[in-house]
Amino acid sequence: MGEHGTYSVLLEGELLNINLSGMFNDLATNSLCQLIEAQIESLNGQRFFILLNCIDYQGSTPEAHDISNQHALWLKQQNCVASAIVYKQNFYFNIAKSQQPALSKSKKRKEFFNMQAAKGWLVSLF
Repeated sequence: MGEHGTYSVLLEGELLNINLSGMFNDLATNSLCQLIEAQIESLNGQRFFILLNCIDYQGSTPEAHDISNQHALWLKQQNCVASAIVYKQNFYFNIAKSQQPALSKSKKRKEFFNMQAAKGWLVSLF
């Protein structure tokens, strides 16, 4: 069994762009979290912002949610100023929040249905 779910992670200055697409299993989620952690660690403690594009996200397995929850706990300890999360169906995101309680305890976080609004909010915080 291979990874299920596609993703990309791009660090541009202080902005970490993360794109999720499809249904995620534990293998893809673990790889994604390792990639995110490596990018954040490359900042050597400097502040950063996250733009999480979940417009094409279609959910995760229970094991993937467990991995994401542990990652969210780790992320809470980093110098993340704010996170903007963009999705088109709050159904999947509501499930993620219920399965990943650490998401609700994240530092400054705002949810959007529009990428432009999310970017605008983040830019206002720079």
